[in-house]
Amino acid sequence: MKNGMRTSWSVDPWFTGFLIQKRCDTCKTFFGFFDQKTEMDYLIRLKWWQLDTGARNNPTIYYVKNGQSFLRKGICKLKKVDQNKISEFTCREADVPVPFRYDKEKQNMMIPVTKITLDIVKPIFAVLGIGLSLFYISFMLVSFFKMLLDICKGDPFSEMNLIRLRNLMLGCFLPPIIGFSLNLLLRLVFYNYFTPDIRLSPEAWKGFAEPFAIGIIFATLYIAFKKGKQLKEEHDLTI
Repeated sequence: MKNGMRTSWSVDPWFTGFLIQKRCDTCKTFFGFFDQKTEMDYLIRLKWWQLDTGARNNPTIYYVKNGQSFLRKGICKLKKVDQNKISEFTCREADVPVPFRYDKEKQNMMIPVTKITLDIVKPIFAVLGIGLSLFYISFMLVSFFKMLLDICKGDPFSEMNLIRLRNLMLGCFLPPIIGFSLNLLLRLVFYNYFTPDIRLSPEAWKGFAEPFAIGIIFATLYIAFKKGKQLKEEHDLTI
């Protein structure tokens, strides 16, 4: 628990790997009620950034001691290179202090912040998360069902249907690209907390697969409908 694995509150906006939470090592609770708060940490979790644990024979170990985070890892220095160009190293195990916190269970980097910072950021991201979710879902559903309605009316190749298909295609492609860009931006915002031991998680790439697959389907439909519209116009001119 002292390494940051018990969460009492969190907000997780879908559009970025940014999670806000507060954590208490010594709280006592009864099914979430009657919290006795004695020591509280306020953290911003960067879900798409994780610790490089190193090689199996030379692992990097994260731990917390007296409120300070450390990485225990092997540090090697070149001692000499003999005539056969064989390098000889001297290695030692060292405890290196780091400014971030880390959740070993979820493999997420966490940034410690003050209560004031968390109280300011929390409602902003809660409103953004709900607002953007409702707007995105309603936009995609309305565009899709209006397109189906035009097809049922016998006008599948209308100009509006092409616009709707283009919007649906962009609605699948743009969010993962924007989300990925925002998470790269987080590294710039919190650059003081990043060390060479932090790397981009494979989870960051998994968010691309499903939206891009659906986007390709809408892109194919857009090309087919655009071609169908051109053929319809040529047929009408011929008549």
